[in-house]
Amino acid sequence: LAQGFRKDVEIRKLVDFLNSSKDEEVSAAIEKKSQVILNGGDPKFYTNGGFKPFHGLTVVAKILPDTQLNTELSSVQKKLELEIANVLIAEGLIKDASEVNKYFRFLPTDSSHLTISTVDPGSEYNKDRKPFVKITKEQFDRRMKEVGEAFSAIGSSLGQVLSKIKGVELKDIGIIAGQKDVIDAKVEFSEEELKKIESMIDAIVGTTGSKLRPFPSHVTFAYKLNDPGSSARAKIKKIIERYAATYIGEFVIGRVDFTYFANMGEYTTLLSLDLATGEISREITGYNELPVEEADFLSEISDAKKHLTNN
Repeated sequence: LAQGFRKDVEIRKLVDFLNSSKDEEVSAAIEKKSQVILNGGDPKFYTNGGFKPFHGLTVVAKILPDTQLNTELSSVQKKLELEIANVLIAEGLIKDASEVNKYFRFLPTDSSHLTISTVDPGSEYNKDRKPFVKITKEQFDRRMKEVGEAFSAIGSSLGQVLSKIKGVELKDIGIIAGQKDVIDAKVEFSEEELKKIESMIDAIVGTTGSKLRPFPSHVTFAYKLNDPGSSARAKIKKIIERYAATYIGEFVIGRVDFTYFANMGEYTTLLSLDLATGEISREITGYNELPVEEADFLSEISDAKKHLTNN
C-alpha cells in the first residue's frame, strides 16, 4: 500500500490513491476506514497510539535531554510505563509492552516540557481544535511578532524561575486539552516564583490575545486514549499513588521557548528568551523552515486493507 509514497505524503493524496483502487468493494471499505482515521476519535492520536498531525504554537520551558533532571524524569516515566503495561498484559488487554500506547500514549522524553502559555489552537486559528489544520504563513508571521514583543517586555525583569518536580498524578484535564486524563509529574512553585510565571503568561496573552487558560503546572508523561476497564483502572490508580510523593528534582527555568508543534511528540523552537540576560534568539528564520510532520497513519490503513482482503 505504501509503495511509491513517502511517509510525509499528504493525507488527501493517500485517500485519492485508495479511491482509485480497481477493487471497488475494498476501495469503499478502505475509504470508510481512512475517514474514521482522518476525522474520527481523538484529535491528537490514532487508535493505535500514533501521533496525528495536530499543529499549534505554544510557549514552554523545556527540560533539556542532556540534563540530570531529564534523566531522573525519564527514569520515573519508564518505570510507570512498564508497570502499567504489565497490568494491561495481565488483564489480557495487550500482548506485550509495545502495545501499551493503545491505552496510555507515553510521550518521548526528549520533548519533556512545562507549558507556560498555549497560543494556538485558539479562538482565531483552528478554534474547533481539529487535526490536520496546518499553521498558515500569516499566522506564523503574526505570532512571531506578537510573542517577540512579549519576550521583549519580559526581558530579564523576572530572572530565573525556581521550581521542583515532585510527585506523579492521574489528572482530569477535560476540555483544556481535549483529553479526559493525563499522567503527569507535578511542578511545584513557591508563591513568589509562581507570580513570575503569571507575569509571563500575562505578557504573552496581552500581545497575542489568546485565551487565558489555567496554568497546568505539570510535565505530561502520557495521555489516556482508551479506558482499560474497572479492574485495570483500579490497579493503575494504585501504581500512580505509589509515586505521589516521589521527588524527581529541582527545575531551574532559565529559558522559555516559543515553539511550533506538528504533533504531541515534536516541539520545534522558534524563539528563545534567556530569563537571566533578556536576550532573545530566533531559531527559525522563516515559515518555510517549519518541519513537515510524518504521516504515521499509513500502517493503520495498511492493516485495514490486509484485514479486508483476508476476510
